[in-house]
Amino acid sequence: MNKKIVIYTQNHPLANHINLLQENGYTVIRLDSPKLNDQLKIHQTVFDLCCLKTSDKKTLLKALNHHKVYSDLSVNNVKSLLDQFPQITGAFSLSIYGNTSSRECFINEDDQKEFEDFLTFFQLSPFYHEQVPNYFILGRTIAPIINEAYFAIEEDLASKEDIDKAMKYGVNYPLGPFEWVNLFGTDKLSILLNELYSDTKLDRYIPCTLLS
Repeated sequence: MNKKIVIYTQNHPLANHINLLQENGYTVIRLDSPKLNDQLKIHQTVFDLCCLKTSDKKTLLKALNHHKVYSDLSVNNVKSLLDQFPQITGAFSLSIYGNTSSRECFINEDDQKEFEDFLTFFQLSPFYHEQVPNYFILGRTIAPIINEAYFAIEEDLASKEDIDKAMKYGVNYPLGPFEWVNLFGTDKLSILLNELYSDTKLDRYIPCTLLS
């Protein structure tokens, strides 16, 4: 039997619902657990729900080089990590998302059913990319918008409520930038912005000091 283990960090949005997986036959363990290495020896498939900066994500993936891995790369360069770590059979974005049940992913076709079964426990559905993205599209698009909203607060240009209203009713966004970041947290946004800036050196990705 292909035994499945879920490794997670407490900052992951699904951490508070992780018991749903435990109740349905998955082994669940925190990344910082002293029992992790022992558990990896008896499991073949890993679902990685760790929201980490890329250097820490690489350390984890190196430890999983003999496993089949589905990895949350919401805040990382997807293409770069898939090129470096062939054990990743699927990448997905469950840490940065919008107000629908769809989540971006790139999964090998033969493994899509296994991933869909995993998402079912959270009442989520996949949106499959046909090609490997550099970064998942939603995160890369909204990160600088939310960042700019924080700069507006820092410069005392408007309130959070007014900025949210302006973006929803003036630009027809489904959520305002602060409503959006409240879904998943500023810590994930900060990691993503720093990763994007490291890759591109574009000023729009330099995180506002209010995010630190």
